[in-house]
Amino acid sequence: MSTLRICLDAAPDFSIKEDDAMAIIADQLATIAGEWTGVCEAAILTETDRKLFAGRQFLNRDCVDGLGADHDDLRERFEAARARLVG
Repeated sequence: MSTLRICLDAAPDFSIKEDDAMAIIADQLATIAGEWTGVCEAAILTETDRKLFAGRQFLNRDCVDGLGADHDDLRERFEAARARLVG
């Protein structure tokens, strides 16, 4: 299961500190949300396909499972990015 918690837990295996891992994740969330429309247009996705992918394949709600109160900022960033995708 791919979750942000698992990514954070694995960060030390790659010599990445948790704060740095959180910054990387936050940047990726912003990139996905910011580039979503352009990527969908470049891929010539129909509105139906966009809706099927947004929030399901990309930024699925399950991604934040396991994040504790100490990761509220990351959860909020996730929810904001997800909201941009699903409208």
